[in-house]
Amino acid sequence: MKNLVLIVFFGLCCYTVNSQSNYIKYFELIELAEHKKRNKDFKSAINLYNEAFLIEEGRGPDYLQLASCYLETGEYDKVIENINTSVELGVPMRYVLRLKKEEE
Repeated sequence: MKNLVLIVFFGLCCYTVNSQSNYIKYFELIELAEHKKRNKDFKSAINLYNEAFLIEEGRGPDYLQLASCYLETGEYDKVIENINTSVELGVPMRYVLRLKKEEE
């Protein structure tokens, strides 16, 4: 059975998934992580983002959101690691700088 390959564009970022079920599971986890983050449950959000990244590589903006959760928990090495990953995946630096400005 062939895997379905989807390419989804998010701004300047391109994301490829290997199957439709992975695509759905990934975005369900990301949506739940964003909900936890909005409710300031940063540890749960971190766990959900990382679980999603085990299913699929991840999109740059999602790594940036994970970095902001690590910032809230004081895990600064993880902040830097995830910001670097988000930039490598195509997130423009202006969004990274905006994140810093919002957090101050």
